[in-house]
Amino acid sequence: FLFDERDEVVPPQWHEEEERLLIDNLDAMPGG
Repeated sequence: FLFDERDEVVPPQWHEEEERLLIDNLDAMPGG
């Protein structure tokens, strides 16, 4: 999982949303 400089300034709520989307993406990936 790659982090960029934006992670320093985005609100924590955005991280929660990203994590939710990341989990959805992993579930959608075959063999993931």
